[in-house]
Amino acid sequence: MKPYRSQEIQSVLASKGFRKKEGKDHTWLILMVDGSKTDIRTKVSRSPKTEYGGQLQSEMRKQLRLRGSRNKRLFEDLLACPATYRDYMSALRKQGFLE
Repeated sequence: MKPYRSQEIQSVLASKGFRKKEGKDHTWLILMVDGSKTDIRTKVSRSPKTEYGGQLQSEMRKQLRLRGSRNKRLFEDLLACPATYRDYMSALRKQGFLE
């Protein structure tokens, strides 16, 4: 899978329902549903040069509750933009992470 820079990830996830929250060392991206925070979140480096590939993407996929081979493709589509907020919500509901 193509590596993504932290700035790209922040921009894409912000367009998919995540809100940024600046932490001490990293930027947290927290999924919002109907205006409320969820416990689904990930963090990315503040450095715009940091690239997320391989292992870091795998960890991020787990944090975003997209485990399993079927959800690997959804994660890739989420970052590449074909997957929508609605697609992501549907996958989370099917797995029981959201009502």
